[in-house]
Parts: sequence; C-alpha cells; structure tokens
Amino acid sequence: MAERVTLARLDEKLEGFMEQVLRHMEQDAKLFEKISYALDGNGKPGLKTRQELLEKDLEELKASRGRHTKAVWSVLVVVAGAIVTKFILG
Repeated sequence: MAERVTLARLDEKLEGFMEQVLRHMEQDAKLFEKISYALDGNGKPGLKTRQELLEKDLEELKASRGRHTKAVWSVLVVVAGAIVTKFILG
C-alpha cells in the first residue's frame, strides 16, 4: 500500500533538498572564486594580464622578425656585390 503523503513528509523532503542546494551553491562560490583568482590574479599576474603580455611579445617578435629579414637580405646583397666586384676587378 502506498504511503500517505503528509505536509510533514513534504517539509522533510524540501528541507533535505534545500540543504543540498545550499551545499552546491557554496561549492560553486568556491569554484567561481578560484576561477576569478586565475583570471584576475591574486598577488601575481592573472591569465588576462599574462595573455596581454604574450600578445605584446608576439607583436614585438613579428616586428623583430621583419627587421632581421631585412638585415639578412642586406648582408646577402653586400656579399653578392663583393663577389661580383671581386670577379670583375680581379
């Protein structure tokens, strides 16, 4: 025979459910705090700052790469000119 549903039993079940919800909310709050510390930093640079620094470094590397490429081509032109001059003059 099925148990009879009473307000007291419903209240017990609701209290149990509310305790579970509160525990989950506390766990979520702790997790969100950890995520916030990782993103924003907690006494050291966070992920946002580190990403900005990496992007800046990448742009500097790209600019540096362009300068190095120009320098290598300049050296090659000078060496080729020296070789040609050596053969022509002597």
